[in-house]
Amino acid sequence: MANERRRFPRYEIIAQVTIRSGGENYLMDVGNISCSGLFISADNLDSISFLYEGQDLEMDLFTTEHLENIKVKGRVVRFKYGPDGGKKGFGVEFAKATAQGNDALLRLVNMAAESIHPPPLSGRGF
Repeated sequence: MANERRRFPRYEIIAQVTIRSGGENYLMDVGNISCSGLFISADNLDSISFLYEGQDLEMDLFTTEHLENIKVKGRVVRFKYGPDGGKKGFGVEFAKATAQGNDALLRLVNMAAESIHPPPLSGRGF
């Protein structure tokens, strides 16, 4: 088993993010989130070829269950590649945010954590 390097647990979430770059807005799906960042899924990263590791981003993060858009800043820290060598998504580490922004992110992460179903019971009797 590989050593886990993450500082915070990640949770799957149904959310989207709008990334602003060069006067354009790009709407993308969020795959998972933690207190320190998120993973953005992208089956076709050709549409985001402008991204590079280390790039600073401005984003609006939102879900259908969360009424507020959360304005966050972050930095691209890695790309995930598929078996064909193509990019399949990228990780973003959150930058320091305002107290209000941190509170909103924490509420969103807690919402994602609470939506996790408990693991099935073992095969033993009660």
